[in-house]
Amino acid sequence: MNNTPQKPPTNKDSTQERLVKLERTVDILRWHLLSTLELTYALAAELAEAKGRQQSSDPTCTKLLAEFNTLNTLKKIQSDLNQRR
Repeated sequence: MNNTPQKPPTNKDSTQERLVKLERTVDILRWHLLSTLELTYALAAELAEAKGRQQSSDPTCTKLLAEFNTLNTLKKIQSDLNQRR
């Protein structure tokens, strides 16, 4: 047995680890949101077609596409971090 006191982890290390986990979580949520919007758009487009409408003139399709395009412009945090280091 070694009775020498262990050095507590430095605050900077734990903060950095926490930030990395949070950034990874944001990236995962962004991916899930984009995937959900893409699938929702596909269903809305199918519904519009069943109603005899064009996707481009259907308000739901237009809104979903705009949301998708807006969110798709956001870059992943993790890839941005790797480029800065």
